[in-house]
Amino acid sequence: MSSVEAGPSRVPRALRPFRRREYRLLVSSMAASLFATGIWLVAIVWQVIALGGGPAQLSVVAAANSGGLLLSVLVGGVAADRLRRRLVLCAVEAVRLAPRRARRRCGGTGRDRHRDPDDRVRP
Repeated sequence: MSSVEAGPSRVPRALRPFRRREYRLLVSSMAASLFATGIWLVAIVWQVIALGGGPAQLSVVAAANSGGLLLSVLVGGVAADRLRRRLVLCAVEAVRLAPRRARRRCGGTGRDRHRDPDDRVRP
């Protein structure tokens, strides 16, 4: 039994949602978000290493990330029940992007590095 019906204009049932523009946008944005999340996880590891951290420091960073996820899931669940979907999705993406933008800005300036007080430049 085939999911493709006879005729040139028939598409498999699994591909029918792609006819709608909104669904194509949703799938492409979710794919981009998933890719960015994977890259972010790799970048976090390399940033901890660049700052001189080891496995213990990476564990602290991962735990903090999980704590933030837990808090956002709890608050987001309540918001999703009471607010419009579009508003919730826009707010979630804005909140997700804000710390990443701040981190990117600080990453290039050197302000994110821990400095030893003895390393000060003396006149």
